[in-house]
Amino acid sequence: MDIDLTSALPSPKQLASKAAFLAVTTPAFSSIACFFTTSTVFLAPSAVRLPVFFSVIFRHSDGFRQVQRLHDQYGPFVRLRPNYLSIAHPKAVNVIYGLGSRCMKADWYDISCPMVSLQTLRDRKAHDERRRVWSAAFGDKAVRGYEQRLLPYLNHLMAYFSSQAVANKPVNVIKWFELYSYDFMGNLTFGKSFGMLEAHQDHWAIDSLKKVMIPLGFAFPTWFFRVVISIPGLSRAWQRLFDFCGQRMLERIKTPAEIPDIASVLVAPLKGQQPSQEQWELLRGDAQLVVLAGGDTTATTLSAAVYQLVQHPEQVQRLRDEVSPYIAGPSHEVLHEKIANLPHLNAIINETLRLHPPAATALQRKTPPEGIIVDGVHIPGNMTVMCPQNVLGRSEAVYERPMEFLPERWYLQPELVKDKSAFVPFSIGPYGCIGKPLALLTIRNTLMDKISARDGASQPFASYHNSDNQMIAPNNAIATEYPSPLRLTIIVFALFLAIFLTVLEQTIIRTAIPIITDQFNSVGDIGWYGSVYFLTGTALQPAYGRMYMLFDMKWSFLVVIFIFELGSLICAIAPNSATLIGGRAVAGTGVGGIFSGALVILSLTDV
Repeated sequence: MDIDLTSALPSPKQLASKAAFLAVTTPAFSSIACFFTTSTVFLAPSAVRLPVFFSVIFRHSDGFRQVQRLHDQYGPFVRLRPNYLSIAHPKAVNVIYGLGSRCMKADWYDISCPMVSLQTLRDRKAHDERRRVWSAAFGDKAVRGYEQRLLPYLNHLMAYFSSQAVANKPVNVIKWFELYSYDFMGNLTFGKSFGMLEAHQDHWAIDSLKKVMIPLGFAFPTWFFRVVISIPGLSRAWQRLFDFCGQRMLERIKTPAEIPDIASVLVAPLKGQQPSQEQWELLRGDAQLVVLAGGDTTATTLSAAVYQLVQHPEQVQRLRDEVSPYIAGPSHEVLHEKIANLPHLNAIINETLRLHPPAATALQRKTPPEGIIVDGVHIPGNMTVMCPQNVLGRSEAVYERPMEFLPERWYLQPELVKDKSAFVPFSIGPYGCIGKPLALLTIRNTLMDKISARDGASQPFASYHNSDNQMIAPNNAIATEYPSPLRLTIIVFALFLAIFLTVLEQTIIRTAIPIITDQFNSVGDIGWYGSVYFLTGTALQPAYGRMYMLFDMKWSFLVVIFIFELGSLICAIAPNSATLIGGRAVAGTGVGGIFSGALVILSLTDV
């Protein structure tokens, strides 16, 4: 039985009416988003008012830099999305995060549902109950016990630094602080390390963790990220990581630890019973949270501290003079309680956290229905808000000489801090970081050990330079690599050629329409030959914009060119009108990616 596939297609008249409807409604809804939302009083780039253009701002994974740039341009209140405000005002910190705040966690924390953790629990009662479980692992007594467990990893790290310094070899301390921090947190959480210090490389689970974290730097809306992680091929690293964490938690349920670890505390409420599905999702989430929060943030802070001390050798000498009375014997072992209150050591840590906060632009909150007041400014209800620590830490409204590394501002020159309440690197209030005591213990002990000369390493920071005597900067200080004039010319020409071919293809189809309609006897399909090409291309452009952020840019661009060529091939061999229209739709799908790719590549190519 022959079926006329073209009979199901709308007529040109129907297509025209639908196009007219879209032409009217799209500008109308865009106008509402641009001019009639409740937050139009707050400044922002015009494109930000349309959610589809959000990628124009966070086109790199360095959102903290881009938020800083926007605040420099627009002031303390900046719209990042139609319903999302970044507030770099010192008085906003306590209003949004403090004990009396009525703000709740924003929907960003639903990113991993149904898996949740202490960090992502949005319900205040559920969060408080889970925090009481965690508190047993991070009380004063427990943290003091962790100090001896830190020592083997600290000795391993310092022995490696010393050997490289004696051999006059460079060391990437960013990498080694990560190996050290994650190994320690692995031992503390699961009772055994990841073996990264011995292997000199990442464990596969930590590699998966880093891959999972990359998309978060682009500040995707929650719904988009959840769509991405639901795609099997794209969520492989995500699933591997959480399966690993879940397996370790199951081991702890079955086999209690001889030496209590954090996992033991987290599974204690089960009393040896198998967890329910809800409890299982919470255990998996908590396991990855401990490793990530304890490993990544500590390593970042240590790298940033060494980066600053390399540039300020006078601070190294002051710190050495301060800690030297507490260092006895060749082992250099010092109890944390003896150095916990050293003013210059703590000042260096504070100044590092001020200029290089590990959580630079996170911690989103949702305002209550009645809104909030920040220094006389009303923030509407149900708005997503945040106080970017990176911006506040470099604000002249909060600090004198904010761009200078001056540890003395925290104890000798307090007048250099105008509003100390804005400094909350571990957050404050009911959702403040429960691991703060452990983080400070690790950072203090590591820095104290690093600044003391050990085993021939008379210049303990020399290994922070590479073989060309160029300083290895921390993650948020990587220099921009510019393409050569020849390479830039080739890039631009290739993009021009790709776009030229897509436009040429449209010109060819217009010229060939009389021949096509005669051959296929398809005058009624004329409207489809051109419109379906633009329909698929235009509809997919926003998705392609995000695709280029998630995956390798070069290969993504080559894939969409292949799709375009595949569509052109289908058109060339089409035996009937319906197949031709299908080929045009496929070609249009590729065209959307070509246009988006050209714009993204040009915008991300530093010239």
